[in-house]
Parts: sequence; structure tokens; C-alpha cells
Amino acid sequence: MKTQTMIDSGVISVHVDTPIPQPGELIHGVCLAARLLGLSRVHLYVPTDVLPDLAREAYQQSELPPVFQIHEMGPGHVPDYPGSTELGLGALVKLSRAASRVKVG
Repeated sequence: MKTQTMIDSGVISVHVDTPIPQPGELIHGVCLAARLLGLSRVHLYVPTDVLPDLAREAYQQSELPPVFQIHEMGPGHVPDYPGSTELGLGALVKLSRAASRVKVG
């Protein structure tokens, strides 16, 4: 599975452009990263064929952020968010966990 994660203006947007072997883990990872980073809005962009599986998995999650939207992504869609930060989902979760252990003050 290949993901492209963007963080911009308090929103985490994840684009998935290949098959998703474990939809539940993807949703859990995105929600965990959003929670650890203090983000309340998640947008997940996925290919048409996996939309039903992800919607079913999202419905079963108990801790979704206040705004959690799954969008259909057409073939060849390339996101373009000027000024945003691009990270792979795995790196984002690791960064989020590390940031949650840092104490300020």
C-alpha cells in the first residue's frame, strides 16, 4: 500500500493510490496520527474499488475524529497542496508518537 499524507491548516489528508490490504489498520493509523497531532479533521482519498471496505471499517471504529470524510479518488489523481508537509503514513505515526512524549515548559 502506498500513501501520501498532507498536513495543512489543521487538516490531515491521506491519499491512497494502491490496493489496501488491511483497511482497518489504515483507518486506525490515520486516526491515531490525527489524535496525537491534535488534529480534528481527517480527509481520506481512496480509489473507487476500496471505498465500500473503508466505509465499513470506519463505521466500526470507536474513536474517529469529529470530522472524518472518505472521498473517492479517480485514477491518476495527484494531490497538489502548496505549502503543505508530505510524509508517508508510517513516518507520520512515528513522528506523532515521538511528539506526544515531548514535554514543553
